[in-house]
Amino acid sequence: MILKKGLKRLLPFLRIGLSLFLIVFLLNRFDFTVICQNIKKTRGEFLIFALLLSLIGDFLSSLQWKFVLSIHRIRIGIKKLFSLYLIGAFFNNFLPTSVGGDVYKIHRLTREIKLHHAATSVLMTRVMGLWSLLFIATITLFSPLNRAITGADIRLILAVLWAIVLGTFFLPDFLARFKFFSQLRDIFAMYRREKKRVFRAMFTSILAQLLGIVFCWAVAGALSLKLTFTQIAYFSSLTIIISALPLAINGLGIREGVYVWLFNKINLEGEMALSFSFLILLLISFRSIIGGILYATDRNKV
Repeated sequence: MILKKGLKRLLPFLRIGLSLFLIVFLLNRFDFTVICQNIKKTRGEFLIFALLLSLIGDFLSSLQWKFVLSIHRIRIGIKKLFSLYLIGAFFNNFLPTSVGGDVYKIHRLTREIKLHHAATSVLMTRVMGLWSLLFIATITLFSPLNRAITGADIRLILAVLWAIVLGTFFLPDFLARFKFFSQLRDIFAMYRREKKRVFRAMFTSILAQLLGIVFCWAVAGALSLKLTFTQIAYFSSLTIIISALPLAINGLGIREGVYVWLFNKINLEGEMALSFSFLILLLISFRSIIGGILYATDRNKV
């Protein structure tokens, strides 16, 4: 028990360490001056458009959350959910963990609904988001340009991810002996009975993720990157999925490394990949400040 608590306290520091190591490694490998020059040359109108898209995407994600809650026969106003979503984004970007925002959202929802429903709704919005990105990555894989640069490494990643998705629907009987997997099976059984509501939530999730892709396309436009929309969709969806692994601070370092790896497949220099990734990080951080303001002015935050 003591060892378990010690590891739990140590995990945030390990994530910080991994993020710092990866960022330092990448900056030592590539020319930081060139990265700064690339960012200085960005086109402002594309950045403003990207910020607007980011906020609209957050609203759609909040609407998806509302639809997920409706599966549990729970009604909460979109205004409140949108505010909680932005505050959650603030926590995710400024706390040494990628789940801090989810914990806060669950905590706030438990004032009105049961903990089980709050936690399940937040978990399922995350899961549906990742499923949507996996769907987009798989579809855009068949674009001629993407198919030409897709090697066994990416195919293996996609195969493993699809195996995990299918595995969550068809859990082996022996796993049901464990409480977590038994509860997971019950959740998916309930969701299978609510096909119309699940479809509505998934459709909204796909729209939100597609808007996130357009956001990345706008960032590419700000840097005058000559990439097609399907290339942006393919690279960004894969990167977001991989960086969602709870190994670093909100994917910091992992995201940058994956973009360098993918951009290298189409002979784009690492400096441009890092410029692209850092610009996305700056815009996301700037947008999440709105959540920080909402949190600071919220009288019922405790």
